[in-house]
Order: sequence, then C-alpha cells, then structure tokens
Amino acid sequence: MNPPRIGVVIPVYNSAQYLPDLFSSLRRQTLPAAEVLVVDDGSDQPHETGDICAAHGFNCMLRPHERQGAARNFGEAHLSPAVNYLYFADSDSVVAPDAFELMHHQLQAHPEAGYCYADFMEGHVIKHWFDFNGERLIQSNYIDTGSLLRREVFKPFDVHVKALEDWELFLRLYLVHGITGVWLDHITHLSKARPGRVSHAGHIPESMEYVRRKLWGFRKNHGVSR
Repeated sequence: MNPPRIGVVIPVYNSAQYLPDLFSSLRRQTLPAAEVLVVDDGSDQPHETGDICAAHGFNCMLRPHERQGAARNFGEAHLSPAVNYLYFADSDSVVAPDAFELMHHQLQAHPEAGYCYADFMEGHVIKHWFDFNGERLIQSNYIDTGSLLRREVFKPFDVHVKALEDWELFLRLYLVHGITGVWLDHITHLSKARPGRVSHAGHIPESMEYVRRKLWGFRKNHGVSR
C-alpha cells in the first residue's frame, strides 16, 4: 500500500488575509500534507497573496479570475503525480490538527469509499451529518469541499457552476460513476463567516437548478438506477 501523500489546493479570490490562520492549521496536522498549492484566482491585489504565501513558505500560482471550480482544477493539475489524496481547502477555513489523519484512517477502514467527508463548523453553527445516503444527496447538499478524496476517483469540477460546485461534484461521482463516500463523525474544519460567502450565496438558486437539470437529466436519459 502506497503511503498517503496528501495534496492541498487552496483557491483565493480577494481573501488572502485569512491565509495565515489556515497555514498555521496545516502546519499542525498530525498527518502532514505532502504538497500545498495556493491558486490566486485573479484577485484585485494578487501580489498580496503571493507575499503572504512566500512569508509562510507556501507555493502560490496566479491565474485570471474565473470561478472556484476552475481554480481548484488548475491547482489539482499542478500537483505532482506522487500525490494520491486531495483536499480542497477554502482560504478562510481552519483545519483541525487531526483532520487528515482521521479522514485517512476512515478511508483505510472503508476501501469501498472514494472519499471521506466530515462534520464542520460554519461560523458558530455545527454542521453535523450522517452516513452516506445517495437519495438524500440528490435532495440537498451535505458533503463539503473540505473532504479527503482518493485522487484516483477525482473528476474535475464543473466550471460552469457559480455556486454549489461541491454538490455538483459529489452528485456526479455518485450518479455517473457509482462512487460513494464515508462519513467521519468528527469536526474537521471551521469556515469563517466572511462577506464573500454572503455574495456567493446569491448564485445558489441558479446553481441548484443547473445541477439538478444536468444530473437528473443524465439519470433519466442513461437509465441510471441510483
């Protein structure tokens, strides 16, 4: 069995000021990441992102602004082939010290699962989930981007989704590829309540309709029974 080599991709868009807290949490991991790559997605002040990354010893790449899904895809494509697990961290998140170790252990215990998702905090609200259920996933989004994925099952994010790109990915993995996840009953990260998240939320109704039309259409047209 190959040893775990976790690659962390961090998309940043006008949120570089939150990176030091995230970097500190990554350095405290009991199972350290093998690679960490920050992708500045066309911020107004991209040099700020680069300066903060350089000051903390992390790599940063710049690209024109598009959407978070495209930035995540770009980052994943620039990780080394040796990386066999993926973790997509939001720039304003803080990862619990044992997050990577516990999620990796859960995947070792469940070889049938393509990824491990967990509970997390959003502001002061605890998001407490449950065992994987495909029908519940079709109805609502309960799997966060901050999950640990086996790289071999990863499919690029849909760059046309303005929000809920995590839901689109995990639904597609389930409906199209039959890939399920395993839940870890543990809080693995904190997402801070910042203004950008509020504006991002304005795209949710449109994105929800897009995702449901796309994936439910596949389910109907291709006779997918899941």
